[in-house]
Amino acid sequence: MRLKVAINTFLSSRSSAVIYITSLLILVLLGWLDYLTGDYSLIIFYLIPVGLATWYTGKESGLIFSALSFFTRLLADAASISFELHASTMYYWNVFVEFVFLLIMSLLISVLKKNLTK
Repeated sequence: MRLKVAINTFLSSRSSAVIYITSLLILVLLGWLDYLTGDYSLIIFYLIPVGLATWYTGKESGLIFSALSFFTRLLADAASISFELHASTMYYWNVFVEFVFLLIMSLLISVLKKNLTK
């Protein structure tokens, strides 16, 4: 419990720019890991930068990082050797659903923080 409070205190005292840079670095790392793993979806881990940006800088930042995560995922897949195997309608549908998932989670995190800080 102390670790959670210490992390929250540490991140709360940081500027928005630091949160953005940290989220971007995590996003780049996830994109690289997504590229390396190829066929496996790491969408659940994209919640880390989206959640971090949403919680500490606001709903708009979370929505922006949801879009950045979507483009990072597409870029990692396009750079993958097996991209031709994925170029089907179902692949694009799955990526779209993952994007909507990140958007919804961003909005939920925003509402959660708003309700917890009342």
